[in-house]
Amino acid sequence: MWIKQHKGDKATYRDFTACDVPKSTGVLDPIVSNRWLTAVEGAFRTSGCEERKKVIYATNFLRDSAKTWWEEKVYEKGEVWAEAGTWKDFKELFSAEYAPVEEIDKIWEKFQSLMQINEMVNELWKKFNDMVLYCPEYHGNEKLKVERCNEIGHRLKECPNTKAIEARPLRTINEEEVKVPKLKALVY
Repeated sequence: MWIKQHKGDKATYRDFTACDVPKSTGVLDPIVSNRWLTAVEGAFRTSGCEERKKVIYATNFLRDSAKTWWEEKVYEKGEVWAEAGTWKDFKELFSAEYAPVEEIDKIWEKFQSLMQINEMVNELWKKFNDMVLYCPEYHGNEKLKVERCNEIGHRLKECPNTKAIEARPLRTINEEEVKVPKLKALVY
């Protein structure tokens, strides 16, 4: 909408592409697929893309197997169908192809056993936020998120895990008030 409001005319394909829309290669992964759809929708909002042009604009950013998949759909159903299709219809088709229920079930299973092993907290937090979208019983429910993970999804001060260690910035020995006991050495 920003472009329409400031330019005073209808949004163009150039306005849409100026939003740096990512390309989708058709990875069988609900998280990757959702990120692409979300990025495209952001470009729609920013560029003020008309509803009737959304599918045409977005499908131009499909590559590799995703482009082949879309071209097969158009061949199967016809050009008229493709031009008349809504963004909602496209999202349903795209999600059915690249974010099928079986893959969502795998994410749900991984989420149930999500633990911090070698990842930094930020990496784990990103995984958590990506996965929780596919776990409706947790999505949007902060209390369940805290109970589920016991270590992330809440502030340290509110942590139900009493063994949690407070993170603090690293300091040098000079900055740290370290008391080193004076030891007596025995010389033989």
